[in-house]
Amino acid sequence: MTDDELLSRYRVLNESFSTPLIFHLGIDAGFFTEFSYMIHAMLFCLENHLQFNLYSKDANFAYSKGWRDYFEPFCPEIEDDFHHKWNVHRIPCWRNMLSASFQQKSPKPFIWKCKNEYKAYVCRKYCKRLYGKNCRTTHDVLFVQRKRYLIPDLHIDGDYIAAYQTLARTVWRLNPTTKVACENLLNTLQIPSPYMGIHIRGGDKITETSLVSPLVYAQILKQQSSFNNVFLITDDYSNYTALCNQVEDFHWYTLCEPEEKGYVHTQFCSQQKEKKHLQMIRFLSQVEGAMHSSYFIGSITCGLSLFLHKWFWPKNYTIDCKHTEFPDISCAPIKIRSKIAEDFRVNRGLI
Repeated sequence: MTDDELLSRYRVLNESFSTPLIFHLGIDAGFFTEFSYMIHAMLFCLENHLQFNLYSKDANFAYSKGWRDYFEPFCPEIEDDFHHKWNVHRIPCWRNMLSASFQQKSPKPFIWKCKNEYKAYVCRKYCKRLYGKNCRTTHDVLFVQRKRYLIPDLHIDGDYIAAYQTLARTVWRLNPTTKVACENLLNTLQIPSPYMGIHIRGGDKITETSLVSPLVYAQILKQQSSFNNVFLITDDYSNYTALCNQVEDFHWYTLCEPEEKGYVHTQFCSQQKEKKHLQMIRFLSQVEGAMHSSYFIGSITCGLSLFLHKWFWPKNYTIDCKHTEFPDISCAPIKIRSKIAEDFRVNRGLI
């Protein structure tokens, strides 16, 4: 099935469901964490016969329209501003938040949970008044990874990775302006085919997990000789210089600029829209460059790498978990993935 046929089938199936769910994209996390939240919400809707609707006008990556700033539309889109404040993600259950309050000796987690539930209640009431029906919202999404997904209309019959790949193919369609801008940037590199894609994250990722040294990638690359052209996606130029020095037999290409010292999400979100837009174009150009590679290497601890691992599976190499175990841990929270990754690198003697 072609991607165009897949999109057409998805639209017909999605719009056959009468009860809508309005998903709020780009609330507070990084782009690919939010993207995966969206894919999970789409799966949740398909399983429960809910019509997936998107609200992204205020997305933290938005320039003016949200999703359509960079991508083609794929579902009904909502623009009512009240979703900005009231349409919220579900946060952990009452028991977990009470436990967190006791551990922290602070009522803040409990108060956060109360505010979250109140916002979800208000949002449902607003939806009922505006749309005249019992809409579901982002708060209603309860995603559970299953061993098998069966959605015949979309030719989905497989595990979580198979379902994710199909829906990612459905929605990852750059709009014409963005596509041309990304192609122009990538053409400046003139990367010979075939080539390998690698992603190394820096910056504020250290607040969630240990950063992976470029020397780990150097160790791995020296053990394989399938590709000697490598496209490096990174937010810290020092990773590029380190790999060029450590693995001299390879030809390295990157869109990272020499002044880049690591991505910080709060700084990105606080930028003026024009600068944010330019940064997103370069970011998406790197993603597109990786998608056109023949093979991908990355960590399981970063949103972009996690997305590309799922996109390429099984033509991928996970540097910090067993390849066969990736499908089962690909949905795990960052704390679990971080622990798996650190233990794996220690056991394998990776730097």
